[in-house]
Amino acid sequence: MNAYNPRGDMDGRRRPRKILYRYVYTPFDRYDVRPFDILLSRSKSLHAAGIIFFSGTDGKSAWLSHAGQVMSDGKTVSEANFPNHEYTSIDDYLEEQKRDKVRLTLVRLKEDLWPSREVREKARDACESYHRSIAGEQYSLVSGLFPMMITGLIRNLLPFLKRGTWDHIPEEDQRTIFICSAIVDYGWAWGQQAVGKDFFPSTLSLAIPSPQDIYETPATEFIGGWKKEYYERPERHRLTVPAYA
Repeated sequence: MNAYNPRGDMDGRRRPRKILYRYVYTPFDRYDVRPFDILLSRSKSLHAAGIIFFSGTDGKSAWLSHAGQVMSDGKTVSEANFPNHEYTSIDDYLEEQKRDKVRLTLVRLKEDLWPSREVREKARDACESYHRSIAGEQYSLVSGLFPMMITGLIRNLLPFLKRGTWDHIPEEDQRTIFICSAIVDYGWAWGQQAVGKDFFPSTLSLAIPSPQDIYETPATEFIGGWKKEYYERPERHRLTVPAYA
């Protein structure tokens, strides 16, 4: 007699479990946003779809396409929004979400990153100064986005190249690759150097994280908005009739 195995078939072989996902929304408004938070998003555009596609590496899919740095006023987002840099109101983003044009995700650097309050405040001052200094700068597709897309494509086509994430602490005056997640990374250059830690390890470029990397790094914590959760499909225990020889 073959006994029924709820984790396998009638021969006792284990069936692979089905991993499902769902998007969960935790409400937040402008008053939940603090100075120097990081606003991540996914918009309904071909540009966003392309970033998401190429940001999926090592068999893992991405679901975020954009990143912006909240400034010291807690109301303005500094962002590289193709084709140039701009400052955008948090209220504008929230209004776009109400119109179902974008999904927002708010994250925050963890307090335990900083050895002291003094270091944290100096890092914030440096971040603010950097984002004020890049007003009017423009995207560079050749030096920025294209290399990241090619790297992502190669890593997915050639699995033997995968090696987890790359660590890279940016220099304070580094801005040669001007894309959305890059300016978030560069803004915290002083802080990363001060504590000797890469806050945003990259899965794509050797130097620059993707928006997905900024969400998934251990250096940030989820505050509100949308997030993707994975779960296993519950097993169905089938009733079977024993087979007798």
